[in-house]
Amino acid sequence: MPPSGKPRDAAGASYAGFVSFADLDAGLYQVSLGGPGWLDVVQNRAALPAGAHASLHECPVLRKSVRFRVAKGPAKLELSAVPSASLGFAIRRVD
Repeated sequence: MPPSGKPRDAAGASYAGFVSFADLDAGLYQVSLGGPGWLDVVQNRAALPAGAHASLHECPVLRKSVRFRVAKGPAKLELSAVPSASLGFAIRRVD
């Protein structure tokens, strides 16, 4: 899927990638990125709406966190507009 919105800091060269999950349990999940980038969670060929989010642009460890309500089944985390070839991230269920 194309990114659901235009990343704010997408100037210059960037990287993209995705992580597939075969079968997530339904629930609220938080995705946290260790650097700049755009993220979407996709299920059934549609980007899920983002819920609560936080951004800490000055933090060198945790740049942004976004929550998504996920249905049971397969899902993909799609990353884009990442300015470096590697990016740390974490996903956890929060409910």
